[in-house]
Amino acid sequence: MANARQLFLIVFLLVYCQNDTTALITISGVLDVLKVAKDVTVALGKAWDLVDQNIDFTEVPIPILHKTERKLFGKIERINSRLDDLAYRVDSIGTQSMTTILHTLPERVRLELRLNDLLDYLTRMEANHRRMLKYSTAEKEYERLTLEDFARSVISHDPSSVLNLVERIHAFVAPNRRGITNNGLLELLANAMQEVEGDMMCSTKQSPQQVLYNLYEAIATTELKGQIMVQFSYMMLRLYGKGNFTKEAEHSQERYQERNNNAANIARSAMQKMSRELWKCDPKKHIKGETYEEITNLLQGYVQNEVDLNPDGTCRENCAEYTFTKSHGCYQNLYCRQQRSCSGKIIDCQFFDSDMWICNANPLSGRRYEYIEYENGRVLGRKQGCSRGTTKVDSWWRWLFWHCSYCFCLCDEQGPMSDRYFNMRSSISDIDNNKVVTGLRFVKHNRIIHLQIQQGELLPRMIINASTLEWKPVEDYKITDRKIFNGQDYHTMSWEKRRVDLDDLEADEGHVLTGSIDIYQS
Repeated sequence: MANARQLFLIVFLLVYCQNDTTALITISGVLDVLKVAKDVTVALGKAWDLVDQNIDFTEVPIPILHKTERKLFGKIERINSRLDDLAYRVDSIGTQSMTTILHTLPERVRLELRLNDLLDYLTRMEANHRRMLKYSTAEKEYERLTLEDFARSVISHDPSSVLNLVERIHAFVAPNRRGITNNGLLELLANAMQEVEGDMMCSTKQSPQQVLYNLYEAIATTELKGQIMVQFSYMMLRLYGKGNFTKEAEHSQERYQERNNNAANIARSAMQKMSRELWKCDPKKHIKGETYEEITNLLQGYVQNEVDLNPDGTCRENCAEYTFTKSHGCYQNLYCRQQRSCSGKIIDCQFFDSDMWICNANPLSGRRYEYIEYENGRVLGRKQGCSRGTTKVDSWWRWLFWHCSYCFCLCDEQGPMSDRYFNMRSSISDIDNNKVVTGLRFVKHNRIIHLQIQQGELLPRMIINASTLEWKPVEDYKITDRKIFNGQDYHTMSWEKRRVDLDDLEADEGHVLTGSIDIYQS
């Protein structure tokens, strides 16, 4: 049954690109987090100038103290705004990636335990960070005691303090090799995802490398938020005359740099081993022209009697002898008169049984038959009612010696009902406007299958401007136009030339795919 359906129709599934800037991440993307971290570190250093260690703030007049306080809060607010873009990506993608992994990966107890704990720690850190944002943007609405208590809780030795949470989060990435596993979370995830099949990965809508990067980005951004809170707390306590905290702040900054560099190196190493292939789940319902295209009437099942398969009108051979022939007539206007004849090549004939019932299809459907049921019980196609009624077709004997059998063959027939053409012209991205290829899909236009490219503007650090993503229109020509040639402008599929090979195009390191996508015939 499945084989018969393959004879009637060849279907090409469309390949869609994920319209998301996060789908185009390379190892250099780690530098985005590092750059933000550097900017924040410099800004924190300038903020410390407001609470100079040589000033005793217990002796500073209240109005001046409040003015300094407002300046400090203003700087912290600007520092936090620097994190907005990065934090937004993490909130919308990074955390979602971790949640999806928990439901799609096979049973990995150690990995699952760590991911659950990590989500818990990230949630706590985010709650503390939101609290700090409220305090820094509306400091006049809160008592000094509230601000002091928050600052103390951030830098305390309590295991749940921010100061300790950042260390515990980093321990997931770079363990001390004495825990339940010698591998860090990124390494565990990389190993586990290499065993996950495509159907399970498609639900993430990201490549394995992208998932790993999103996890690293979420951890790095959270650690950066923690560092801001720790430095903010030391500044607040010095401002309120609770100590100098110079050594503590320096040590915190040194530890942050160590953790940051260590995590970046581990992420780079793990990402180099990860696949960049993106799997897209099959839709619940395929729609012609949206999720797939058809090559029509290329090789169709065709029933013909042996007597019409040779120029002599004999029945001296068997069906298997007719591997490449054509229709030579319609003997006595039998069943051949009740169906659309094959005016092209007849190929690869087989004998299944002498007698059969044939359900002819509606001519407008593009099919020849809905199903064929042989007397021995074999069924080709899907038997589910026959609105036009079945036709009984029987083989016969000639002079008791020769059996004139009905053969089941393949019909290779070009014509207006057969869309079997592939565009051979180059598809080129708009390189003059710095656009690169970001996606590919098959589309059919004027009966010709085109490999259509999606393009987008390339920004610094390999980022694609999502607002510029577009499917570039395919070339508008027909096979019947003047100066359009087979083998030059388009390729015609046939029994002899019907194979389609799709190759992987991978740019060299430091390069992107900007030029043409070509189709060749061989």
